[in-house]
Amino acid sequence: MITKEMQIEIFKSLPTSVTVGADMLTITKEYSKRLAVPPAPEKYPLILIDYFADTKDVRNSPINKILSQKLTPAIEGAADAGCATTYTIDADRTEEDDYWNGATIRYTSGANAGQRRLVTDFIASEHKIVHEAFDSAPAEGDTYVFEQDWVWGMGKRKRITLSLQCHAIDVTSPSYHHRNDIVNQMLMDLEIWAMRDLPAVLRKFGACVVGENPISELGLVMGESIASQGLDIILQYPVMYSVHAGTIEEVEHTTKLIDEEGNEY
Repeated sequence: MITKEMQIEIFKSLPTSVTVGADMLTITKEYSKRLAVPPAPEKYPLILIDYFADTKDVRNSPINKILSQKLTPAIEGAADAGCATTYTIDADRTEEDDYWNGATIRYTSGANAGQRRLVTDFIASEHKIVHEAFDSAPAEGDTYVFEQDWVWGMGKRKRITLSLQCHAIDVTSPSYHHRNDIVNQMLMDLEIWAMRDLPAVLRKFGACVVGENPISELGLVMGESIASQGLDIILQYPVMYSVHAGTIEEVEHTTKLIDEEGNEY
């Protein structure tokens, strides 16, 4: 399933009004699973949002799991009090858990100057860099650097369908508009939104649109007095984790590969 943050950004970017003739009508946006049935008249025009068919995109998920790569700059820091030979404390390290796993830490001053060690864990809540043992416990103020290395984005790509259902009833104020005219305009606006606005939202999360399917057979869902049309948008998004490694060979030899039958090789 896509992250809550992505769902919120998609929800916020959806149209909030529809213009029919000279009138602008306010749209209600709701997740379909949270909506009381039947909706009250003041809820219309209405967009119902749902996600379904969350599956792995096998064709676009590389078998070696490598989705991206980038060369990191050298990052400097200084040890705080309370270090040991097997870990360094640095309150300025505010990255998430495991961020520095696999990186190489090298001390540039103090008793361990010039020594390099592999980072095996990073505990964000304790600002603790766990590494292979140095000859001496780092002292407060000893400087270090995370050496420049490659960060490989490992994971898979998935597809999920974003389902948008447009519903409208006849409007009599400020002027009369038939429900079919309203829902047709809503669907047209959503198709423009999907081309113009949605891609920018998805790019923040490494996702994209890979297909869409207008749906017109929704009349029986809400009732005869309600016009309904829908648009299914197929999204592709990554599920990733990071690996620090000097070369592609290190990644391939330290990452288990799994074939389509679930067998490791």
